[in-house]
Amino acid sequence: SEKISWWDALVKYTLRDFFLGIANIFPSSIGYLVRRAFYKLALRKCGEGLLMKPFATILFPERVSLGNHVSINEYCLLDGDGELMI
Repeated sequence: SEKISWWDALVKYTLRDFFLGIANIFPSSIGYLVRRAFYKLALRKCGEGLLMKPFATILFPERVSLGNHVSINEYCLLDGDGELMI
């Protein structure tokens, strides 16, 4: 288990979750574009054509790699603890 400083937890996780919460309230096409832009920054690897529907959750996104043309539906939970490749 990696050690995370207080500052890293505050900045990295709290702000990330805040911006993701904001991205989830955007409807339809605008929301898809906002979430795709967010996850391209947050994920270890993000291929082309990602379709992330509202309220999907990714735990430890820095350990998750998504390939091309991946769709994650509403209320889906992906846990990157350990590492996850789709």
